[in-house]
Order: sequence, then structure tokens, then C-alpha cells
Amino acid sequence: MVNIHTGFDEYYPQKEKTITLSMIEGLICRFPSLDFILSHMFYPRLDEAVYLVENFNNVILDTTNVFSAIIQDEEKGLTMDKERELLSGALKKWSQRMVFGTDYPAGMSTLDGIYRDLCAFGLSKNVKQDILCSTAENLVKGKNV
Repeated sequence: MVNIHTGFDEYYPQKEKTITLSMIEGLICRFPSLDFILSHMFYPRLDEAVYLVENFNNVILDTTNVFSAIIQDEEKGLTMDKERELLSGALKKWSQRMVFGTDYPAGMSTLDGIYRDLCAFGLSKNVKQDILCSTAENLVKGKNV
């Protein structure tokens, strides 16, 4: 299992190389027996993360900072309807292959704020159970997700 940091490119110096969809897809195809956890779901390019989870069984999406980033971007006046729709759709369909983290204390807010942002999305009990507990538990136990 490998965890790859994706997304939030604007926070990193220009000299840093951006992780692209084609780079990740190439790795996934090269190592099909390896599970890939994609931290931050390529935020704000969530469509790339959704494409990968839909097309490769060995992809797990990590929603760390995604809920808070959408809310904070909306507070800046950005329209995040597409991102909300992509995230909501992925959660409804793929929550058993998704996890939630905080990156605290380096994350988007306080722990209370990060969890408040998660709750603001009105997720079902089953989806919350998956991303907060079940998926990670299954990964640790070596069960297929």
C-alpha cells in the first residue's frame, strides 16, 4: 500500500512537480497488486480522483481537507457546485473505498472546525461510518476494500 499526496497544488512552490492524473494512472497500471491511497483527491481536480476510483479497484480516496477546502473556497466567493457534486456522488457510490483525515494541526482548521465542515455536508450514517472508520479498519486488517 502506498499513500500519494495529490492536489492543493497552489500551496506548493512552482518548482515542485505537480502529480498528474497520467502519472498516477501509469503507476496504478504498472503495480496492479498495490493499493494506492490518494490523499486530498487531487483537490480541486476531484474529477480525476473519481475517474481513478471508478476505473481501478486498487484506488482508495482520502478526503483529508476536501470538505473544509470546498467550504473555505465558497467563503472566498468561488462557485464550488461541481466539486460538491463530484464529492457527494463519489461518497454515495464509493464510500467503502474512501477515508477521512484531518491533517491536524497542519490542516484547514481546528479539529472541531474540520469535523464541523464534514458534518455540513449532511452525509448519511453509512457513508460517515465508512469514511470515518470502516474503510480504514479494513485497510489495516488487509481486507479488500
